[in-house]
Amino acid sequence: VVRSLTFLIAGTAALLTLDIHFSLIAALAVPVILIEVVIVVHKSNPLFLLVQQKIDALNGVMQEDIQGARVIKGYGQEARENERFSVANDNLAAAQLRVLLLIACLLPLVNIVMNTALVAVIYIGSFDVQSAMIGPGTVMAALTYVVLILNGILMFAMILQIFARGLTSKRRLEEVLETKPAIRDGEDGETDGAVSRGRPAAIALHHVSFRYPGQQEDVLTDISLTVARGETLAIVGATGSGKSTLLALLPRFYDATAGEIFVDGRDVRTYALHALRGKMAIVLQKTELFSMTIGENIAWGMDAASDEEIRRAAEIAQAADFIERQPEGYGTEVTEGGTSLSGGQRQRIALARALIRKPEILLLDDSTSALDLRTESAFYAALDGYTRELRREGHDLTKIIVAQRIATARHADR
Repeated sequence: VVRSLTFLIAGTAALLTLDIHFSLIAALAVPVILIEVVIVVHKSNPLFLLVQQKIDALNGVMQEDIQGARVIKGYGQEARENERFSVANDNLAAAQLRVLLLIACLLPLVNIVMNTALVAVIYIGSFDVQSAMIGPGTVMAALTYVVLILNGILMFAMILQIFARGLTSKRRLEEVLETKPAIRDGEDGETDGAVSRGRPAAIALHHVSFRYPGQQEDVLTDISLTVARGETLAIVGATGSGKSTLLALLPRFYDATAGEIFVDGRDVRTYALHALRGKMAIVLQKTELFSMTIGENIAWGMDAASDEEIRRAAEIAQAADFIERQPEGYGTEVTEGGTSLSGGQRQRIALARALIRKPEILLLDDSTSALDLRTESAFYAALDGYTRELRREGHDLTKIIVAQRIATARHADR
């Protein structure tokens, strides 16, 4: 920017000292070039957004194909996905070509004006030289200054294009960065900074209804429910009946559309989110593991967990045996997404990660579905023993279990 402006200002100032005719030529050429620059930048600006959208589409196809590689191979759909990628790739190439062609037009258009200005300087300067008003060196100086001025404008035009592309990216980033969270801390949440430990939790739902954003029908309608402190409640129902949704309302992954939800006698909307979720541990249907060791994945649920606490949580979750058979035991690295482990092994690590937090409320969302009946039974037996152990220490563990199998629900009080 500094360089192009220096050329423009210094060249103009120097040209004015030579001859008024040369200044008039520059004064006519500069607006023409500026008009060309403005038109090209204006036309290319929406195309920059289009190119980025096409890149998004291409990246989306690539991400899906990489994550779903096994499914694609299993169904023999490589050709279909290659075609889908080719379409997205061709769309990107076409959009990019439109931008490049538009930008490529700018340089020859500017060069036409620049060369016309140079011809005009030589033509008019020849008359002034013949009449002995100026010397040939002045004409050459004028040519140099005109080139400096017009090159300065051309450089500035290129900068404007980069700026326009960057501005488009900035707006897209701001859409994400300026998005306000739908779920926020409660009004008196700031005074509830510490997570309460040792105080038993109770859950109550009063006429709760919920529908997902943009949907027309309620997933949950007028649900009233009380879970006593230390009670184990099983929720059983058909697929799509709202079992997982009900669990998601407790840690405020969503807010109820109607009705109230209470934890420890307080409306969940009044809690600070970290304080509310600090009371709970949740194991979801889809197990998420991180690219770190097995021990670190278990300890991830709690700050500064000791080796003994990690082993104890793994034993309760029935994970200790298979972990110790791993090449490096608890130090064995887990691949991205936990693909180096079976579904049942991932679930048991997730259960251990929840238990190590020593929560007041344990939410299990069909989290033993990948376990065989014997392992599942052993887990719930160990969990019952752990619950009794906590009760002797004066802490009650409230559990809500979403289950598809009646055998799982039998482990509950109600």
